[in-house]
Amino acid sequence: MRIEVINKELQTFGKNLKAKGINYDMVVALDNNEKVGINMDDVELIPENKYEKMIVSHIDMLKIKLEKEMSPALYMALLNCIEEKIGGKLENIELLNDSYSISKRGIWEKKLILVVNDSIPLDINIIGQKYAEEFSITFKDITLEQFIDGCKENIAHLENEIAEREKSIERYRKNLQKLLTVGIDGSQTKIRRLAANG
Repeated sequence: MRIEVINKELQTFGKNLKAKGINYDMVVALDNNEKVGINMDDVELIPENKYEKMIVSHIDMLKIKLEKEMSPALYMALLNCIEEKIGGKLENIELLNDSYSISKRGIWEKKLILVVNDSIPLDINIIGQKYAEEFSITFKDITLEQFIDGCKENIAHLENEIAEREKSIERYRKNLQKLLTVGIDGSQTKIRRLAANG
């Protein structure tokens, strides 16, 4: 994949560069043998093969993380399976869950929960072998009611996590404030100086 930098505000504007890595919102490219990160909005993607053309026309596929053990061919296989499942063209993806595990034998498993085309929930399980280009892709039927219940459950879980983290932040703040007010073994001045510098 090559890119052309289209943001006039960047020093690399107008350059045609080789992409070394690409994800949904950023490209890592080579500029004079140095890696530079550039926002996806600031570049035009120039595909060099069939696989890359598919990525350019279905950029949302990059929301799904490609682990180092996985062949890029997974994107093409997954696209074909999704379009067959929904009976039409894949327009967009919202990724709700992307979990991954790999065994000592090099067999990996990826579980995805997606909403495609703004209206179709999909529960997908993918199994593959390290670096191989063949995959087992299966869809678990999911009703609208199950999807809604799952969303509510995950929202509640995330809200609990946020509440716990906010409590932790508050504990740190209180303890820091006590140290700044009282000091430790008469070292109050030193603590204040460290807090001011750090």
